[in-house]
Amino acid sequence: NHHAAAAGWGDHKAKYNAPLAPEWKAWTGIDGKKMNQVEIAQFIENNLVDVAEPEGATLLEICRTLEAKKKVTFASSIRLSDGNNQFTFSEEVQGSAQQGQLSIPEVFVIGVPVFENGEKWRVDVRLRYRIEEGGRLVMWVELVRPHKVIEEAVKELRARIAEGTGLVILNGTPASRG
Repeated sequence: NHHAAAAGWGDHKAKYNAPLAPEWKAWTGIDGKKMNQVEIAQFIENNLVDVAEPEGATLLEICRTLEAKKKVTFASSIRLSDGNNQFTFSEEVQGSAQQGQLSIPEVFVIGVPVFENGEKWRVDVRLRYRIEEGGRLVMWVELVRPHKVIEEAVKELRARIAEGTGLVILNGTPASRG
């Protein structure tokens, strides 16, 4: 209000804390979280609409039918002359999905809004799986550089607000005068 014809106190402010979209919260909530096969398949099924590449149904089928085998080889040798031991360890994990030949994608793509009612953003997601002790299959997803997606979404939101209001958008609190 210090820009009006009559001087004001400069105390008029508008603040908008953009709420995160439920879709963004769902995917960032499982980022790096190890799950069993049923849990990850249920998550993918519940969020199928977010999967852009490959088709969501294909990704769901992969998660439901993934079969992994672990082959471990140990070798040991001892030198009798000086008693030195040498151990060799080799581990090979092979994964495949049934239903013909479905290849397991290293990365898949989701399209989700970062902010409520916002535009959808492309996010690359890594699909990971391991066989843990006892032969238990665990799976998880890793969002690729989600902080960069947020940075771009914030930039775009600020630009839209500036364009819609005709005002300069400030980030942070202006220094006090005095």
